[in-house]
Amino acid sequence: MFDPPDWAARAAWDLTPEDFPDEELGIWPENWMTVSVFCAMRTQWRAGMNGAYGLDLGVLPEIWRRLKVPSNERDEIFEHLLLMEGMALQQMQAQKNKASQ
Repeated sequence: MFDPPDWAARAAWDLTPEDFPDEELGIWPENWMTVSVFCAMRTQWRAGMNGAYGLDLGVLPEIWRRLKVPSNERDEIFEHLLLMEGMALQQMQAQKNKASQ
């Protein structure tokens, strides 16, 4: 479903293969759609002078349509997406702080 990592592009964000452990990532079935939406949004980060500050949520209707997300699941997935966005931003900030030390 997803292309292999492009480490040259990730290097622009100071990411290396060592930042990603080799262990498998287990996703519970009830979270699969949320993870799929988050992954589909991977190119939708809004960024400014200080880096990423959030996802462009304006593209969600297209993501919902393309992933065939049932309308009765969208509110819950949206809440989970916001949690994932917040955690990703915390990680990006931590990496940025680590790099500046």
